[in-house]
Amino acid sequence: MRWPWLRDALSTHALRLLLPECADVEIVRHAFPLLRAVHFVMHGLLGNGGSSNLRPDEVGKAVGEYIL
Repeated sequence: MRWPWLRDALSTHALRLLLPECADVEIVRHAFPLLRAVHFVMHGLLGNGGSSNLRPDEVGKAVGEYIL
């Protein structure tokens, strides 16, 4: 029962409401039904920081925690 709710409730529009900082940022949403997950890519949210290198992305987890 949680997957249908997550799939329908967590849209790019909902994410913009949760993160007003994303007003001018391109957001791409990917749904993974077999994993019962959604994934967002927020192009340019951190400027050249965070994901601008090849090291593991610790910033992505921080953004997820911020949304919660």
